[in-house]
Amino acid sequence: MSDVSSESSWQAGASAPHTVSIIDTETCCTCTLPCDVVRLTTADIHAFASEQLSLVEGSFDLHLNGRLLQAGNAVGNGSVIIAQTKAPNALSQNGVSAQWSVMPHALPSAPVGACFSGGFLDLPAPAAAPANFAWMLPDAFPAQPAWAGASSPPAVLLAGQSALAACPLSLANLTADIELCAYACTADGSRGLCAALQLLPDACDTVEQLLSLLSARLPAFAAHQHASKVVMCLVDLASRDQLLSLTRQACSQLPELAESGGGADIFEALMEAADAEDPELRGDDGVPLAATAVAASLKALCFMVNGRKALLAVLRKYPPVELAAVFGVACGEMVSLSTDQCGCIAMQRMYDHCDGAAKELMQKHILDCLGDLVTDPYGNYVLQHASKDDPAFSAALARSLGTDLPRYAGNKYSSNVIEGCLQCAEPEARDQLIRRICSSGTLRELINDAYGNYVVQSAVEHVPAGLLDYVKDRVLPLTGKSPFGHRIYTRLQRRLRKAAKQAGGASSAASSPPKPKKRSPLREIRGPKCNAGAPLSPTKRKGAVRNGPASP
Repeated sequence: MSDVSSESSWQAGASAPHTVSIIDTETCCTCTLPCDVVRLTTADIHAFASEQLSLVEGSFDLHLNGRLLQAGNAVGNGSVIIAQTKAPNALSQNGVSAQWSVMPHALPSAPVGACFSGGFLDLPAPAAAPANFAWMLPDAFPAQPAWAGASSPPAVLLAGQSALAACPLSLANLTADIELCAYACTADGSRGLCAALQLLPDACDTVEQLLSLLSARLPAFAAHQHASKVVMCLVDLASRDQLLSLTRQACSQLPELAESGGGADIFEALMEAADAEDPELRGDDGVPLAATAVAASLKALCFMVNGRKALLAVLRKYPPVELAAVFGVACGEMVSLSTDQCGCIAMQRMYDHCDGAAKELMQKHILDCLGDLVTDPYGNYVLQHASKDDPAFSAALARSLGTDLPRYAGNKYSSNVIEGCLQCAEPEARDQLIRRICSSGTLRELINDAYGNYVVQSAVEHVPAGLLDYVKDRVLPLTGKSPFGHRIYTRLQRRLRKAAKQAGGASSAASSPPKPKKRSPLREIRGPKCNAGAPLSPTKRKGAVRNGPASP
């Protein structure tokens, strides 16, 4: 910034390309200076402040970024300059420089001399004012509370109980409530409220005041993109008693709260802050209030993406033995939850968090509902997840599916479950399932089926060494007549080479018949025939998933 200017740059008016704001700590008013910062001088700023803010020249200092503004200091576009009176007053007596946290609405476009709406400042309290309050610049609310004994004071936005008692118009007033809640739903308002809360040295009373206003309509504010940030800030600053009160209210309104992402995040934060052993968060029967709330609305929570987040927060917080009511409801709604796109994911996560008696209960109900789940586009994922890495349950599942093997192996979804059983089941149950697959009538049907051939491939891949010759003698003669024979033949040769390598002997593949010719791709299309001109269905490759819907 130059020291001398032949022409005052602020006289250029609205044609100036830059703006600088000047705020008076005495009146809490601000004015916007249109200027060219390249030509702007300290004298220009002093002259503009004297004219617009009615300050006596030489009676005030200018501060930029907490330092005294002097000739030669650079002033950038959009800078906020503090004008502080040199004469002793309530601020200077405290020996603390004014620290401002400014949240402008549209500062560059504000007219010259306009008051600034939505800015917050943290100033040492005047001698006559009670402690624990933050100030707000005027004109933020349509109707402002008047400070007692002052003619044109700044409005009190946040205050402790003692400060509120000195205000004729308290925030407990309905009009003020509406104004504050509406202000929390604005972008600048939410940022300003969070900043003011962080600046208060002891915000307990203020947090209590805001919680009493916002928690009355907690789901609505939690769903709002701006107000939810204020509620989250209150959760971070709340005392133990305030957290207990807010947690109990959140549990009572859990279905509505979990409808939004912000509400689920707030509930998750409350669960993380809560003490799992706190008796204040338990009912008369000793069951956690959160577990009771989840059990009462489990179906609604499982059908929502955000509801599942709230469910997981409770599952992580409490051990399975205290969530018996939740698992009991889940087992009673096994079919309706598992056959829903969101619900099947929730059931898998619940299965991950259960153990002991809860897991046995879920496994029993899964087997009881096998017929409804195994052929369902989403229910089959629950079966696959439960059988994964659990040989005992995979064996029980294999025995149940073996009763009607051709039907299940030829289905698009249940064939995946059978392949999982071949991979994870106990040896005895796996060998029994392989023998059933390779029985003459069943094998001939499956080896020519669009989905059953994958079950045969999986049986060949996981066959133990003791059954390898048995499987080879039955599979090889049929590969030349099947449209999927070359795939099964390739898988069989790979298994024979692996067995020979493990045994250290010559490969049995040398004596096998020549590889069957690969048939026309049109004959290898999975699924039913397609109409002329229609796009062909994709064929399954190694490692591909056959299910229609994406894996949750």
